[in-house]
Amino acid sequence: MQGINYILINKRGKILLQKRDDVDFIRCPGEWAIPGGGIEEGEKIIDTAVREVVEETGIKVKTVDFLCDHEYTWGDKNRVFIMTGSGKVNSSEGRMEWKTLKEIKSMELADNQSDIIKIFEKR
Repeated sequence: MQGINYILINKRGKILLQKRDDVDFIRCPGEWAIPGGGIEEGEKIIDTAVREVVEETGIKVKTVDFLCDHEYTWGDKNRVFIMTGSGKVNSSEGRMEWKTLKEIKSMELADNQSDIIKIFEKR
């Protein structure tokens, strides 16, 4: 695994999405995406997931469950987790917004992340 993605759900059942910065040096610039990040050396993957949520959102994680492994079109493989948490989003990682599943299903997500949403919906 190269990294993780997380589907963070709030108490109203909405999912947090990230509008990726519109800069050339990141993949899928300017697109909506399921947030995530890389595994640091020696770090357990579950710890990566929790750390990324806290770093990117400031939200305290309450629950963590494995959803699936996901391969991007460029070859990276990420482990995807479903998490619940509480608190106000405080992000320096681009714009983040809470969306309903219905809203997300009508959006075009970065790369092939709509596949993750389909798996999430079937769980």
